[in-house]
Amino acid sequence: MIDALAAQQYLQIMKSESNHPMSDKLAVVEALSVQVRLRRSTHPFHVRINHHPLLVGLTEPDYPFERYLTVLKAYFHLYQVLELRIQQFMQHHPVPFDYASRLKLPWLREDLNYFQVEPGLPAYPVEFPEILNIGQLIGVLYPLEGASLGGQVVAKSLKQHLALSSSQGSRFFNGYGADTGCLWEAFGRFADTVQDNETLCQAAEEAAVLTFVKFEEALNGSP
Repeated sequence: MIDALAAQQYLQIMKSESNHPMSDKLAVVEALSVQVRLRRSTHPFHVRINHHPLLVGLTEPDYPFERYLTVLKAYFHLYQVLELRIQQFMQHHPVPFDYASRLKLPWLREDLNYFQVEPGLPAYPVEFPEILNIGQLIGVLYPLEGASLGGQVVAKSLKQHLALSSSQGSRFFNGYGADTGCLWEAFGRFADTVQDNETLCQAAEEAAVLTFVKFEEALNGSP
């Protein structure tokens, strides 16, 4: 399991390497896009999530239905905490980004209700620190919004192999459907509003890594 301390140590290494003269040109290019910085900083953590035992094979025809339910329950507990933190921040800090229409916890609840399954209690409480600035907000949103892209592939597989649809047990993975691309681009424009503020960019990177860490912890803690 990756812990928050390991994530912080990784980011420190990344930052020290970025100060090397050979990295100057790369740093200039990456400064043009906050998304590029976030993608680079979170890459190893993203790879770990994709190879998690509960997610491996999710798009394959023999993926077990019970494992799918386990993923839904794990995500329910995680999104319950993450989206609470997002809403708490936005209630007190107006930002040029509408997340109210993007809430994903209701989608997870809808899927579990379809299968008449209760989320139950996680093996241990899911915790996430308070979001303190817009950089951290962007960092938390990055894995959540990015998951909607991959979710489109998963949704097609769930329909083909398990006969699930947006109204029949796979509302979460169907996500934004045909609007996924334009909504992802809208998030990118919002993320880039802090590209000239290095402090907020670093806060976004750290929060994004921590969010991926929490995804893995939630999956690891599933019964």
